[in-house]
Amino acid sequence: MILNGQITILADEDGIRIELIDDTSSLPFARVKLNPKQFCQAMSRLAHTPCEKMEVFNLDNVGKNLEHKSFEFEMPDNQYRNKEVAKDILQKICPEGWKPDLYFDSQGSFFVRDDKPYARTRLRRWVEQSEET
Repeated sequence: MILNGQITILADEDGIRIELIDDTSSLPFARVKLNPKQFCQAMSRLAHTPCEKMEVFNLDNVGKNLEHKSFEFEMPDNQYRNKEVAKDILQKICPEGWKPDLYFDSQGSFFVRDDKPYARTRLRRWVEQSEET
């Protein structure tokens, strides 16, 4: 699989952290930590340099297209603006295949429509690329 992506290299007193991000899915999928000695070895072209730590994750979604949409749902009258209640409700009613964003701290997270309280968030899912993409 050939990906378009980004790389981030961060240095601090403990060493170097390298992160790889897939452009299509907008997800990081690999993280490597090297101590200063390991980084110097790798930069001096020493093959098979050991890593202090190596992680891979999100592999199920790498290379897939990210879709997202706004999602609104009604809140109980007595729990308006309660973030924990909103999270609980959202996890129960989230459409299958979508991953909910459980963040309710933005200005538009809670609102009133037709005298009923609502909450708003974002849903995300990753889908296979079509032939045309």
